[in-house]
Amino acid sequence: AQQRLWFIDQMNGSVEYNMPGAFRLNGVLNKLAFTHAIETIIKRHEVLRTCFLSLEGDVVLVIRDDVAFNLEEADLRTQAEQTKVLEELSYQQAIKPFDLTQDCLLRVMLVTLETNEYVVLFNMHHIASDGWSMGVLLREFATLYSSFVSGESSPLAPLAVQYKDYARWQREWLQGKELEQQLNYWRTQLSDIPQIHSLPLDKVRPAQQTFNGKSHNMMVDSTLSGKLQQLCQREGVTLFMLMHSVFALLLSRYSGEQDIVVGSPIAGRAHQDVEPLIGFFVNTLVIRSKVNGGQRFSEHLQMVKQTVLSAYQYQHIPFEMLVEQLNPERSMAYNPVLQIMLSVDNYESTSISLPELELQGMPAAVEQVKFDIELSVMEVNDGLRLNWSYNQDLFMPQTIERFGLHLMQLLKEVEAEPTIMMSSLDMLSKQEREHLLQLGEMNTSKPLPDECIHQL
Repeated sequence: AQQRLWFIDQMNGSVEYNMPGAFRLNGVLNKLAFTHAIETIIKRHEVLRTCFLSLEGDVVLVIRDDVAFNLEEADLRTQAEQTKVLEELSYQQAIKPFDLTQDCLLRVMLVTLETNEYVVLFNMHHIASDGWSMGVLLREFATLYSSFVSGESSPLAPLAVQYKDYARWQREWLQGKELEQQLNYWRTQLSDIPQIHSLPLDKVRPAQQTFNGKSHNMMVDSTLSGKLQQLCQREGVTLFMLMHSVFALLLSRYSGEQDIVVGSPIAGRAHQDVEPLIGFFVNTLVIRSKVNGGQRFSEHLQMVKQTVLSAYQYQHIPFEMLVEQLNPERSMAYNPVLQIMLSVDNYESTSISLPELELQGMPAAVEQVKFDIELSVMEVNDGLRLNWSYNQDLFMPQTIERFGLHLMQLLKEVEAEPTIMMSSLDMLSKQEREHLLQLGEMNTSKPLPDECIHQL
């Protein structure tokens, strides 16, 4: 996985693989403890001190012990347009490229807004991190900062392994019979896979892929989400399997295709020793569904269940190796193999407590999307939060909003009657149906043309 990001960086830079974050701190900040905590994290996780160098046409990792952490600072207390300046600062920090040949792969800036009011801007490169790693970073920071403020030493247990150990294990294990067995499954499963989805686009796809993201959020209320969970229990499936089944149906309806390909991220941390590591472990599974209108939804759901379980069994093939094996026609305009992602996040949200400080999360300064559409489902106390991230160079906001409403309608339908025929599932809401009928009534007074449809 690191090899792919290094290649992309060599080809055209990789700012779209920056992982920026931000949070507010209100209260008394101990700057020495703050800096020491971050230095300790960088020293603790070798992957943050790893450089990527070319050697005879290949890439090698060099783990540096001489990386000095420099806390960047900005004081905005005297700024007249503080909010505007902070937004620009956040944006510039988010898009600032990493030099993979020499940079520390964690950057932090402390912005002072007022006395006892701060914003922390941080950024990691995806080559050294993933979503799970963000939680590790924040939890370790909170633990270390709290200890250092009290004058204590680090309470964190030494790491049993480092990311390089995982990388070496992966290369040594994925060889010979094991590698061939895993690859054979994917070769069969993804034979003659569609090159690209057939969803209608609002705009002409650019010749060079862009990453200009935009988001649309919506909620499945607790009543419906509770009924969906009960449906999952009755059918013996996970929430991911149910959401994938309905999402594939939605994509089939919009595209007019029965062969639907959707990617799904998987944590890739199959061993307990790698759970506390910062690193790039996440892998992408390719889930291929055949949507058949002549099936009952419950039958479709069980087929998706078996496909997902098989994908989990063969999850260890890195997506990059899979692309290499399938060797699809390459294009600079879109991702190979898949362009649509679905995730049901199952890692716990990180709750941070700091002495004499209140921490609040902040929205990202830059919205970037790696795929055409990414649907993220998160279980929360009051239901399911659905976040649609999409490329705004391809889709208009109202199109994605309509996607979401139609998905919601399908969820209601399958919950009410899971054995319904797939072709009978209606994704139109009552309001949309009435609107269409009204349009029809408005036009009944017009005389019919003499020509046939094909002549018109």
